[in-house]
Amino acid sequence: MSEVKKNAVSPMEELLTKHLIEIPSVGDVVHGVVMSVSSNHALIDLGGLGTGIVLGKEMRDGLGADGKLKVGTEVSATLTSFETEDGYIELSIREASYEKSWEDIEEKLNAREVVQTKVTDANKGGLMIEINGISGFLPVSQLSSEHYPRVEDGDKNKILELLKKLVGQEISVRILDADRASEKLIVSEKAAQSEKERELINRLKVGDVIEGEVSGVVDFGAFVKFSAPESEMGKKAAEKLEGLVHISELAWQLIDDPREIIKTGDHVSAKIIGIEDARISLSMKSLKEDPWEKVSEKYKV
Repeated sequence: MSEVKKNAVSPMEELLTKHLIEIPSVGDVVHGVVMSVSSNHALIDLGGLGTGIVLGKEMRDGLGADGKLKVGTEVSATLTSFETEDGYIELSIREASYEKSWEDIEEKLNAREVVQTKVTDANKGGLMIEINGISGFLPVSQLSSEHYPRVEDGDKNKILELLKKLVGQEISVRILDADRASEKLIVSEKAAQSEKERELINRLKVGDVIEGEVSGVVDFGAFVKFSAPESEMGKKAAEKLEGLVHISELAWQLIDDPREIIKTGDHVSAKIIGIEDARISLSMKSLKEDPWEKVSEKYKV
């Protein structure tokens, strides 16, 4: 009888066993319910562990919450410190969503999905963007023709000025490279627009004459922006296409510098002489009379 009593579990022991609280370590993900939200912090009910606090940018989850937490919402957060000066357990929602953010980015990369993002900064090489709270880079070479900086003398400071005008704008991009280990995220605006551009380009054919405006002059020729043709339904496209008039197609005479005969803003006519993928080749000289055709009338051997 005494042996049975000796091995019996007391009610208190049974209660403690049933409601045993596992103490997490720093870096572990814990779950709780939002108790209150202010402009710079949120309090999280962690049950038996106590009350957690999420401060400032750590409220941002990268996948849409962006600090807009609601009372009563269940959240996951990473434990960053056991006790603040006020006795709270310090948490980070941002850190907990980091892996989830990369998983979503990798899925978008594999699906070749077009993503909306905001330009956060600019440097001489391109634009800084952000997807799911992860910073990424959009090289100048991957900008669409609409946003590509046309600087005639190639001055990098002028290019930077034009790129800075894009800061704060929403643009559509496609993810080209995403490496979680090195935290490398490279995107392309050009790739995101290629499908739409290809659809518009399919309405063109070699021999068509276009009217457009010179959008940039470089050493090897001039870029001309023109309106896309109407659809089969007769609907006029609002989008613009851009083609290149190579220096050899500007005029019949030999040209050393395209800037001598053409400048940005000029309104010109040109004939489409080539369409390759998304590249449109134009010729201005083909709309002019070939001087060699009448050379025999003017000169004799």
